[in-house]
Amino acid sequence: MPIVYEVPTHLNVSDTIVFGLGAHQLVRLAAGGSLAYVVWDQASALPPELRATIAGLLVAAGLACALLQPGGRPLDRWALAAVLYLATPRHFAWRHEPSAHKLSAGDGSDWAESVPELNWPDSASERPRTADRSRA
Repeated sequence: MPIVYEVPTHLNVSDTIVFGLGAHQLVRLAAGGSLAYVVWDQASALPPELRATIAGLLVAAGLACALLQPGGRPLDRWALAAVLYLATPRHFAWRHEPSAHKLSAGDGSDWAESVPELNWPDSASERPRTADRSRA
């Protein structure tokens, strides 16, 4: 009788731990609940209604990050992508960078005595051209 081996076909699926939730989802729930508890417990200077509202919003944000996955990605990854998009510049400057200095020795024989001549670009004559990233 031949030996039959079971081949795993669910390698790209996360393991479920509790109530059909994976470890990453449980961590997001715990983070939202922990932040809500910190606000409720430590922000005693605020009125109780405001503390309860902020704590409730943090719990709702934790639930949303754990359970909602538009496009197959969690909400916290979408938020990170939005922050990175907003933080990147919209205009890029393309220009040829001239060499930093020119050596006066042409043949290299008197290199020890040569003095570099700086070639600073004139800011009025070399304005960088910008390209709008949204049009590309």
